[in-house]
Amino acid sequence: GFKVLDPIYLTHHSEKTTIFHGIEDETVPFELSESFKQKFSDTHLKVIENAGHYALIDPQSAAWQEIIDYLLKLN
Repeated sequence: GFKVLDPIYLTHHSEKTTIFHGIEDETVPFELSESFKQKFSDTHLKVIENAGHYALIDPQSAAWQEIIDYLLKLN
């Protein structure tokens, strides 16, 4: 079931993580990303405005460019 795939059920998480979540995502509830961030303090939650679930992986979307810009700043 879904519980097995949900990363919130990890017993520990030692990696620095950034979660990108489209605020208009109707596939994955925003609360799922928020709860992961609350459970694992080394997690950053980057909210992408005006983006649904698939916009985050669509190279033609503004959300895609926002993610690329964010990642380029990490270097």
